[in-house]
Amino acid sequence: MIAKKLAAVKKNFQKHYDLYVGSLDLTKKQCSCMAAGCFVIHGYYLRYIKVAFLLYDITIVRVKCKSCGKTHAILPSWIVPHSQILLEDMIEMITAYEEGTVYKINNNYKITRKDVNYIIKKYKRHWKDRLLAIADGPVTEFLRSPGLIQKVYSFYKSAFLQIKRSSYLLFS
Repeated sequence: MIAKKLAAVKKNFQKHYDLYVGSLDLTKKQCSCMAAGCFVIHGYYLRYIKVAFLLYDITIVRVKCKSCGKTHAILPSWIVPHSQILLEDMIEMITAYEEGTVYKINNNYKITRKDVNYIIKKYKRHWKDRLLAIADGPVTEFLRSPGLIQKVYSFYKSAFLQIKRSSYLLFS
């Protein structure tokens, strides 16, 4: 997967996604096989995001490396690979957990208590120790820091809160 930093926006997802994809110069980006400038658009798929009272759908672009044949989905950093819940919402859930408070799902009726429990469970199992290892201070401050995505990627070559192991490239 390919990601680039982008401010999380909860309105006009497709518009912001399209602007994000349009801002990428794929002729200068490098694949995980180290070949540069070899990406071609390979296809599209629908991705659903749970926000407020709706499931938003976004058409995601897939690219293929002409050198190695590997495909990558182009995802902004506010979309966690293999999840319908936005990174911003996941961080709020984990912050509430770390601070000993309860994440309020009132603002997002598509996110259920089961979703929250799942995110917390996966965080504790896969990410809590990793964050403690690279955080310069309390985990809650690190979660709110602007360098979170870049630092996690530089240490683990993965998107923050990505559970499934798959190729991940960060374009910043």
